[in-house]
Amino acid sequence: MKVLAIMGSPRKGDTYHLTQRVEERMRALGDYEFEYLWLRDLDLGLCRGCYGCLWRGDEACPHHEIVAEVERKLLAADGVIFASPVYALDMTALLKNLLDHLTHHMHRPCFFDQRVLLVCTAGAMGVGITLRTMSAVSVMGFSIAHKPGMLTQGEPRTRAEERLTERKAERAAQAFHKALHAPRPSPGLMDLITFRAQQVFFSLNRDETPAEYEYFLEQGWFNPQRTYYVDVPVNPLKDLVARLVGRISAWQTRTRRATLAREAADRQED
Repeated sequence: MKVLAIMGSPRKGDTYHLTQRVEERMRALGDYEFEYLWLRDLDLGLCRGCYGCLWRGDEACPHHEIVAEVERKLLAADGVIFASPVYALDMTALLKNLLDHLTHHMHRPCFFDQRVLLVCTAGAMGVGITLRTMSAVSVMGFSIAHKPGMLTQGEPRTRAEERLTERKAERAAQAFHKALHAPRPSPGLMDLITFRAQQVFFSLNRDETPAEYEYFLEQGWFNPQRTYYVDVPVNPLKDLVARLVGRISAWQTRTRRATLAREAADRQED
């Protein structure tokens, strides 16, 4: 199995150390091939917020060639590790910039076959906050298997720190290995609500979101009988709640459109 480790750190420090320990445990558990992608080595400019990828499609991104190569690596992998130290109480700018460039996959998710491990280290605080923001990759379709985070003071490491690293790596490797050999888990309530909200919004805003509309149409996701993006078991009660939220969202969208139309007509009369 292929594992792609995306390194958001600009140097080989604590985050790399923990990721390597995970790799060692994974190789002991099965036949795994690891590839490290260092974002510091990518000539990826800052996301310009031009909305090209959202409104016109992937190729409209000014940095499309580099982003497309990363996407090919992600799709070819069975497992993905997103690794980042804590900088200013969040992920590094390197990793955030990549996720900004992949934002269109939050509207057009496609990474449903990939299992994810989120790795984070910090010198004092911010691990929990950073892991929560990194978890946004789940909206792109990724299934998160485990989220090891730890506080560390860097080199030289004490014996206690090394033992903690080993325990974290062992638990992470076991959880990641298990997830890579198991069916995709059932979606949570927020996953189902996201699906219903997008289903409604993109169907009612075809002109404003043509790329999303075409993508959902191709995938068959406008079918009201679908319960989720992919065929997985869905809790009936959660599905019912998500459908209700979808209907409320549709009502709000139609109401807003009607209000805007009335206001436009009033301005013309004036």
